[in-house]
This record gives sequence, C-alpha cells and structure tokens, in this order.
Amino acid sequence: MDSHSILKEKLRLSNAVLEATNRKIKRSVSMAYGFRNIDNMIDMMMLRH
Repeated sequence: MDSHSILKEKLRLSNAVLEATNRKIKRSVSMAYGFRNIDNMIDMMMLRH
C-alpha cells in the first residue's frame, strides 16, 4: 500500500483543498497573461483568493 492510500484510509484525508488551490492559481496565471510585471499578477491572485 502506498503512502497516499494509507493517508486516505487511516486519516480520511484527501488532497482536494490543495488541488483546488492549484487550479485557482493556474486560472489566475492564465488570466494574467500580458501583465507588464509580476506585481500586478500577484495582486490579481490575492484578489481572487
């Protein structure tokens, strides 16, 4: 049994929250394409979170 299965069975945990956060970041980055600097992109990510 791998570590992912052990966590899922013993602790009843999943990585759904992490996956949702990653999806939000990827969508924000794709929406921020064309910004002139990284600060504007980070500001948009903070507003969306």
